[in-house]
Amino acid sequence: MNDAEIRYALRRGVTSFIIHLAAPGQRRCFTLVNENMAAAGKLSIATSNERLTADNPRWSAVDGAVTFRHKRLFALSLLGVDAQFVKLTFQVDDLEKVARHEETEQPANRFTAQP
Repeated sequence: MNDAEIRYALRRGVTSFIIHLAAPGQRRCFTLVNENMAAAGKLSIATSNERLTADNPRWSAVDGAVTFRHKRLFALSLLGVDAQFVKLTFQVDDLEKVARHEETEQPANRFTAQP
């Protein structure tokens, strides 16, 4: 798979893509085009050397998850990854919940306007 492009409208909940990396020397760049610009959540990556179902606990999680909001393009480079399979998992949150959370996290305004 060279510079593969996946087009998908991310929906609320969990969506996983499992990508087979056939040859160790091949270029490992992928682009996911999110067709749902309202989506917000996190992307996590896991690897395996055997074909597994998306919910199998034997996936090896890559440290760190990437949070996103209103993101259309996810460009991923898997250069140096020795695994045969990569799982991309998108956890898309309820947008109303995200908006409420952001409202409570707003920093206090240090300035006041006076007439």
